[in-house]
Amino acid sequence: LDEKSGCVSDIGSRLHTEVAGKFLFTGIYIVSPEFFARIPAGEKISVVPIFLKMIRLGKNPGGIVIDEGRWWDLGTREQYLAVHRALHTPQSAWIHESARIAPTARIQGATAIGAGASVGGNAELHDCIVWENAEIAAGSSLQNCIVTAGRRVDGTHTDTDF
Repeated sequence: LDEKSGCVSDIGSRLHTEVAGKFLFTGIYIVSPEFFARIPAGEKISVVPIFLKMIRLGKNPGGIVIDEGRWWDLGTREQYLAVHRALHTPQSAWIHESARIAPTARIQGATAIGAGASVGGNAELHDCIVWENAEIAAGSSLQNCIVTAGRRVDGTHTDTDF
């Protein structure tokens, strides 16, 4: 962000690698209808290349610095899991009220379990994120895993995404 103009001059040091980034691009933005004309019809793509092209053409998007609270980059699975560990306290249980957890299951660390998810008997979860309607089979053991919506996982896994 060019603090004088209030315009974004780069994202992730992709255009000016000699200048280290000072701000985090959060992906929160308000765009004009003309912006959508830059997105190829019917495609699901990242907006970052579109913003970078605008910057190269001298049509820099405006930006604002919000420097309140804590912000984290969630661009990698490691960062996503690290935020869960950073926010977890021994008193917090991140288990949705509609999740079904077998009485013999062991939920440890910064594990989050979403709505409608189920964890079978004698399953162990440590520092895992289980999205809505996912199913962890009985006897499974997961550490540092991310189980996305509706997926079923069985067995022993570490540092795996499903």
